[in-house]
Amino acid sequence: FDELRLRNDRLLRQAMGRLVAEPARQDTPGLRLLATWWTGALDPAVAERAGLKPLAPLLAGIDALAPSAQDATRPAAPHALVALLGELTRHRMAVPLTINVGPDVMDVRRHVLSIGPGGLGLPDRDDYLKDDATSQRLRAAYRDHARRLLVLAGRPADDATLDALLAFETTLARAAMTPVQRRDPQATHNRRTLAALQQETPEVDWSAWLQALGVKPDLPGLPKELVVSQPAFVQAVGQAVRTAPAATWQAYLAVRLLDAQAPWLATPFQQAHFDFLERALRGLQQRPAREEVLVLLIGGRTGGEPLGQTLGELFVREAFSERGQQRALQLIEDVRAAMRTRIDGLDWMSAPTKQRAQAKLQAMAPQVGRPERWPDYSGLKLQRDDPAGNALRVNAWG
Repeated sequence: FDELRLRNDRLLRQAMGRLVAEPARQDTPGLRLLATWWTGALDPAVAERAGLKPLAPLLAGIDALAPSAQDATRPAAPHALVALLGELTRHRMAVPLTINVGPDVMDVRRHVLSIGPGGLGLPDRDDYLKDDATSQRLRAAYRDHARRLLVLAGRPADDATLDALLAFETTLARAAMTPVQRRDPQATHNRRTLAALQQETPEVDWSAWLQALGVKPDLPGLPKELVVSQPAFVQAVGQAVRTAPAATWQAYLAVRLLDAQAPWLATPFQQAHFDFLERALRGLQQRPAREEVLVLLIGGRTGGEPLGQTLGELFVREAFSERGQQRALQLIEDVRAAMRTRIDGLDWMSAPTKQRAQAKLQAMAPQVGRPERWPDYSGLKLQRDDPAGNALRVNAWG
């Protein structure tokens, strides 16, 4: 599988070169967006010129949590903080909660909003809590990484700031479930109405948080219940909103923002990202080619990023012919026909059950090679000279 992935990535990089070099190939909305983003992100001079300007509105929101030095020692205004958390989460940053919309695992007939834990700089909660040599090394590496990002951004990075940051994240980690606890599907499926969630964590204005995310709690068809995977973690977030100094929130949010956007920023940020995420955590010693990194950034490890299908569209055009598509679809129809015959011949199945089974078989939609129609990405506009801003716009759009 690794060999197959490497071969496909190589094909994509070669195809991207042709797509950028020959504008006539950019004949769909997705391919035009892909070429625009890729071209700017491939040129290091573009990110150097942009600096931190793409992040300026979000950094300004972080700064506004404590307008003065005196304010920094007190808790931030809850409404402003919660709105900022929602805005950052809208850009797919877990700070410190995640949100997801998907089938309810206890009732797959409906979709639900799920709120879960996130926003920790280290991979596992135990990395904050254990005292073995590996955990100590990882904490030291993370501390150095946070300092490096803050210094590059011209923000406070003294020992007191870093001590408070690590203590803040350790408190959240202590409230998170252990891996063993997370294996219990009942324990991670906690239904809450918005009113009940508000009562459990009154420090967080959940309506304001959802509004900042762009989610309307009264949206028609939206279930009245949310699913909270780890209530204790959510309550710890509420406690932090109420008690943590604004300066601690500022350091935490700045590190999370800079860490998330580092691959799209200037080379020193990209190097810091690699040194921690790849060298310290995974043991890699050499940065891969920028083209290889971009394939992963744009598509994700499983193609699930908002513009992941643009790479799929390019791949299909290069490697999957129309003849191959039709052969695959015909194979599926042949299998479907055989299953129809088999269902009709089952002597243990009643006629009404057979009818329902045939309807279910017919309703199965084949997904091979490519969809009938590629997304048109309505409303999404990217700029060639703003790769980091493009990342924010894509995440907010998706």
